[in-house]
Amino acid sequence: MIPENGRVQMKHLNLANCTFIPKNFLTEQEFSYGAVKGVAELVGFQIILFRKTGSKKNTVLSIDWAENFHPGVLDLAQQLLVQIKCPLRLEDDRKKVEHLYGKADYSDDINVDCDQLYYVDAGQNTL
Repeated sequence: MIPENGRVQMKHLNLANCTFIPKNFLTEQEFSYGAVKGVAELVGFQIILFRKTGSKKNTVLSIDWAENFHPGVLDLAQQLLVQIKCPLRLEDDRKKVEHLYGKADYSDDINVDCDQLYYVDAGQNTL
């Protein structure tokens, strides 16, 4: 369970309302996250804000800048983390993440030199 001081405020986030994201970088489309159908706001495929079909609350925020590194996307992602009150920055190491959140519920290392950590917050129904 994610501790209260580590929770982010993304349930009602709307990327189109973030003044630091250029409108020409943003698209919204039907999307499947895993096997779940819904709608996603996308900045390329590096930033995905997903909500299930029929829901007004976001359930996934995915930021993947390591594989196709682009400094502009990195800057947008860092600003987005501040916007949602996330205490981490993308360059923070695994030790800092685990200090704040504990051991990840799931992890993978399919990308070279990059661990992906997944935390489930059942209370907020978020990943």
